[in-house]
Amino acid sequence: MTDWKTVHDGAEVQPAAIDTTSSETTVYERKNIRQETRSVGIGDTDATVTEWVYEQREYTREEWSQEQAVKRALSGLELSGADAAKYKAALEVLGINTEEETE
Repeated sequence: MTDWKTVHDGAEVQPAAIDTTSSETTVYERKNIRQETRSVGIGDTDATVTEWVYEQREYTREEWSQEQAVKRALSGLELSGADAAKYKAALEVLGINTEEETE
């Protein structure tokens, strides 16, 4: 898994939060997806560009599969209150998003 990076994307449609289809080798996780408009100079004129801006990190297919397996296993645990919070905090320190993704 890579670190979060800011991406500027000129796509016409909003990018998916989880992209498992656009690459055979990589899964993209995105957050804070928003549309921004900015002015750019082209020659002597200014133009307005609208683009998607978001934070993105990448997983190999194997990393993604392993993370999803851990989430499924943890979802079966019967933890309450403080124990559940401790496990969630520990996983987040490891960079694991504890909310299960749907495809």
